[in-house]
Amino acid sequence: MYQLIKPFLFCLEAERAHELTLGILGIIQKNPALFKMFQIINNNEKWNKPKIVAGLNFKNPVCLAAGLDKNALLADIWAALGFGGAEFGTVTPLP
Repeated sequence: MYQLIKPFLFCLEAERAHELTLGILGIIQKNPALFKMFQIINNNEKWNKPKIVAGLNFKNPVCLAAGLDKNALLADIWAALGFGGAEFGTVTPLP
């Protein structure tokens, strides 16, 4: 899917692409039918390589870094995309 939308996103200013992407993911997360379809499409068990780090269990070692979803508005969608974990908030003191 990324290869299809990449050319369009790269034509946009970075912050606009970020806002647009989060907006679309928000629509998907709020619609139960779309969300379930999204989970099915993105469920790829071959990527699941469980890891234990500092006593925490992750389904795979690919985690979402702080800053992408600063207000944790899309907490459910990140697991549906296959991330093993997510850090919410930001790493800077100011927006």
